[in-house]
This record gives sequence, structure tokens and C-alpha cells, in this order.
Amino acid sequence: MKYTIGLKIGSKYGFGEIKELIEMGLKWNVNFFEITANDIGDLDYLIKLQQKGIRFGIHIPHSYTPDNPVALCATISPYKKKSLEWFKKSIEIAKKIKAEYIIFHPDLYKVPKGSSRFPEGIKFANNRKEGFRQLIKTIRTYRDNIPLLAEIMPGPDYYNYNLKESLKLKRITGVNFCFDIDHAFEVNQDINTVINWYKGIEKYVEVFHICDFDPEIRGHLPIGDGKIDFEKFFNQCQTRKGQIFILEALSYSKETVKKDLLSSQEKLERMIK
Repeated sequence: MKYTIGLKIGSKYGFGEIKELIEMGLKWNVNFFEITANDIGDLDYLIKLQQKGIRFGIHIPHSYTPDNPVALCATISPYKKKSLEWFKKSIEIAKKIKAEYIIFHPDLYKVPKGSSRFPEGIKFANNRKEGFRQLIKTIRTYRDNIPLLAEIMPGPDYYNYNLKESLKLKRITGVNFCFDIDHAFEVNQDINTVINWYKGIEKYVEVFHICDFDPEIRGHLPIGDGKIDFEKFFNQCQTRKGQIFILEALSYSKETVKKDLLSSQEKLERMIK
């Protein structure tokens, strides 16, 4: 099967600056990179890479983005203005580097108190319904600019956290999906539920986010370090020709970046061939 395996890079995914991480990936013959818009840095550098055939995807900042919380469901100042600014900016960046898609989080309408990043909590909208209406309005306003993909989310505090919500979002907005297998497994740690969710939206999935999850450790683990039965998933699920798989593993240290990512890539390749 023809497919593409790319890397998610940015302040969260790796140890170093964007350019350094891309150069590292290029040495491993990676030719696709997904970057969160506020991590872009040297845009001219990315434009030159695109002209040489390197491919890109863009991820809009989200509610847990460090120092820059952005929620597309925001209705409360200053977060509503900020979310719209970043949506527009992400589209502008994507067009300049000819990105193939933009991924957005159907984010939670508030960050509960006690969050490790935001202990005081953040309120983006007055209630869940209000936030959902704003999310839909934003998507409808900008969906014709570039392919927008809604990411599968990890729990009921978010929107798009199960098959029913995915089908609803598809029906209302027409957007396709990024199937984050870690997030799907966090919702229900039964691989059969994850498989059923994927099969229910299979024809709308354009991109996979791939990493492992263990409730006793964390998400975004290298493949094989968590509890997800990837073998069963890929044995039972069909993927499209030219499917894009983005490795989203968080390495344990700067010294293990190469081992963590290349081992994940090798395991994934064995399962999808």
C-alpha cells in the first residue's frame, strides 16, 4: 500500500528548535511534517523546503497550547478574538507553504481548575452549547479556504469525543477527520470501541495521528510503550491509498529522540504493509 509517514514537530514534540527538528527528520528520509502554527518560526525556510518537494500539514493552536491557549469554541473575550486570529493566521501560513490540510481541535469550552498547565482554569464559553455553536460558525466561515480536519478528542469535556459526535460534526459542517488513535483509546480503553469508531467514519479519515497510551504513564508514547493493540486495529481496519500517518510520540529525552521515533516508524510500517 502506498502511504506517507510524517512527523509532528514543535515545542511539544521533540527537543530543539523547529529547523533543527526538521533537519533531523530529513536525515531519516522523512518528507512530511505537521507543525502547530505558533511554532512555525522561519517561514521562508519552510517555503524553500516546500519548493524542494517537502510536504506539510498545519495544526491550529488549541486550548492546552502552552502560553497561548486557543479554543475555536470561544465566545468570551479575549479568547474569542484570539481564536479567530489564529484560525486566519493558520490558513495564511498553510497557503504560503502549500500545506495539504489544517487540523483543528474541537476543544473543550473550559479548562477545569487544577490543570497542570492552567491551575486557575480558563473559561472560553459560558456553557457547552454556546461553545459548540461558535465552533460550528467558525468552521463554516473558513472551511472553503483549505481542507479542514477535525481531530478525534480524548474525552467528554471536548467536542468530537465519540462516533455519534463525529457523525454529527460531519453532518453539520462537512469536514473530514484526523483520527488520533491515542485520543480514541483514552475515551474507552477497549480497542474494539476504537475500531468501531474508526469504521463509522472510515471514508472521511484523511490523516492519522499515531502514538501509544498507557493510563498509568501518559499519552503520546512511542508505539509499543503503551496499551493500544495496534496490530488488531490495523488487521481489522482498512486505510486509504496514499494515507497520511503522523507520528506524534513525545520522546523521553533529547538522547532518545531518534530511537523513540524511528522505532515507532519501523513498527508502524510493519503493521500497515
